[in-house]
Amino acid sequence: MLTFLFGMSIMFLLGHVAERRSDSEERRILDYIRIIEFDTLLFFLGILLMVGALKEARLLEGLAQLYDVMPAMQANYLIGLLSALVDNVPLTAAVLKADVGMNDAEWLALTYAAGVGGSLLIIGSAAGVIALSKVREVTFMSYLRFFPALLLAYSVGYVGAYWLGGQVTDTPMDLGVALTSLGSLLR
Repeated sequence: MLTFLFGMSIMFLLGHVAERRSDSEERRILDYIRIIEFDTLLFFLGILLMVGALKEARLLEGLAQLYDVMPAMQANYLIGLLSALVDNVPLTAAVLKADVGMNDAEWLALTYAAGVGGSLLIIGSAAGVIALSKVREVTFMSYLRFFPALLLAYSVGYVGAYWLGGQVTDTPMDLGVALTSLGSLLR
């Protein structure tokens, strides 16, 4: 996190020096960064703070225990749901660090779940945060009313990614078993 803040400081210092030496459009660099990208920079700073807090609280280490109490398909699905609240990078890194035993199709399903699951809530992805800051009509609550449809699309896509991963990696997956497994999780 200190590296992030140090990098931002250097960027602003260089921008300030360029602004003082130039009378052209380059003078507007700092204004552009201050107005347009400040929300995004704060979002990423917030992610770094949250990841640091989760790491210090040892919650990310406990995440791997999820794979001990349920099948990988169900645990991956839950990781995707969690990525709507917590950035997908630390979640995926925690699973990688734990060296969870999964076949290739399950690893591909995890990539789908962690990547797409973040978009279930508008605050779960950088693109969503940018949309919140740029589009007046989009609010957290207006986006939240689409949650049931997004959850359905995520679920169908997850089963499809799981099945397709099995086809691509020559690890055949029974679609009926996948649907039953996911259905038992959602009950």
